[in-house]
Amino acid sequence: MYWIAAVALSLSTAATLAYVVGIVIEPRPWWEPQYLIPIAGMILGNSMTSAALAGDRLQADLFARRDEVEARLALGFSGREAVQPLVRAALRAAMIPTVNGMMTVGVVQLPGMMTGQILAGSSPLTAIRYQIVVVFMMAAATALGSGPFVRPDSSFWEAFDNPGRFGPTTRHGAPGRAGARRPTAPRETSPYPREELMLTRRSFLRLTAALGGAVAIVPRRAAADTRSFTFGYDQPRDTAYGFFAETFSKKLAEISKGTLTVRQFPSAALGQEPEMAQKIRAGDIDFALNATANTSTVVPQAGVFSLHYIFRDDGHLLRAMNDRGINDTFKKMIVENTTGARSLGLMTLGFRNMYSKLTVGHVRDIAGKKVRVQATKTEDAFFTAYKAVPIHMPFGQVYTSLQTGLVDIAENGFDIVLKNKHYEAAPVVSKTEHEANCNQLWMSQKTWDSLTDEQRGWVTESADYTRPLAIKKAFELDAAAAQTLQKLGVKVHTQVDKQSFMTIATPMQDAQAKELGPYAVQLLAQIRAIK
Repeated sequence: MYWIAAVALSLSTAATLAYVVGIVIEPRPWWEPQYLIPIAGMILGNSMTSAALAGDRLQADLFARRDEVEARLALGFSGREAVQPLVRAALRAAMIPTVNGMMTVGVVQLPGMMTGQILAGSSPLTAIRYQIVVVFMMAAATALGSGPFVRPDSSFWEAFDNPGRFGPTTRHGAPGRAGARRPTAPRETSPYPREELMLTRRSFLRLTAALGGAVAIVPRRAAADTRSFTFGYDQPRDTAYGFFAETFSKKLAEISKGTLTVRQFPSAALGQEPEMAQKIRAGDIDFALNATANTSTVVPQAGVFSLHYIFRDDGHLLRAMNDRGINDTFKKMIVENTTGARSLGLMTLGFRNMYSKLTVGHVRDIAGKKVRVQATKTEDAFFTAYKAVPIHMPFGQVYTSLQTGLVDIAENGFDIVLKNKHYEAAPVVSKTEHEANCNQLWMSQKTWDSLTDEQRGWVTESADYTRPLAIKKAFELDAAAAQTLQKLGVKVHTQVDKQSFMTIATPMQDAQAKELGPYAVQLLAQIRAIK
């Protein structure tokens, strides 16, 4: 019986783990301990519990319903058919805790994993997605773990002899009826077979040690030749952020011949952008994409890219982001004004637009309205000058804030509005194009210092290769998103009087840049010089 339990638990754990790790989460490398160990532990623990419940229920029913089983055998049923109702009852009993948990999750009680992620700063939607994966993973592990363990044709059935007859012992060696059919002598066992229990524990420990050793050997051998980095961003995978991370990862793996790999953490899995910036500096994250507005929480002069109406059009923005001089100045500014981090260059998601339940066609339309803005002094200054009320909040809270009226207006690119479904709470997007949605790639200085000169070259080459491709992709996604939003019934208002905003914003640009610092002044001059 012990080998059956071992096989059942091993199969259920391996099958569920392979699906979750290989298809759902897709860590790189697949054996990444951060995912493999906790997920395998959850699966194995639930499989063991379900197998124990099913086995205990089945043994109890065999003892209590012996007459029913014998009657079925007397009517010509095979041993498998005779115990089939008992097996079904055992499987139902094993599944009850899991099914009850699925009925109440998110309604009556909030699971620990989801609550922990939310408290750690992850987006509630991301936490819910992970919890859904865990819930169905547990259900699969429960079914796969208990099913093979109590299958009617296994040698688990010591109650039957080879011809399929019900034997003289049923549970814990308890004697059967006087009319037992099996001619062999009863097993001499006590009601509590301590030696068998000890053997079970020893067998379990040996099996666990063997499996643990096998799992540990592969990562250690592979880890000697490869290195894996973390890459965080706060948007879904199907945005330009995801495209950047995926392209960068593939290029780095290609150049390094697989010795440097990247694990992606989309949708704020490692925290919101300001949090990731601090984790980069502490060396807890290797790479992260950050809006320059959020970068300004670390290096205030990065707020120069939040100045309103400094980019004339899409072409001007694209050329500025790809300009080597602007990128070199920005990288130098980061290195000289912060510790623990460096920048690998700029990118953009296009222009930001205002979206809400109302149409914005003139600067007077936002007077007195609460507008969610990124936490920079420049954005506060511009929106205050527009006579709006700037409100700071993490990106993950924007949807509910628009829905509940905590803010009246938010601002971002078309693709971000679409992919995060903000249009459900704000069905009118006004094409104000007041600010560029500029971003940059953080890299931890701790990670940089740990690399050889050759590896640093690979990282830099991968970033330089990725940036122009990601910028081009971002404009394509933004244009496609505008069309998709209109098909979904969202009103895209293009007749915005931008001049009413520019009349206020343009005279403020130089003063704001000077207030930020000399690098901000230099960057503004370089942006204006782009033809």
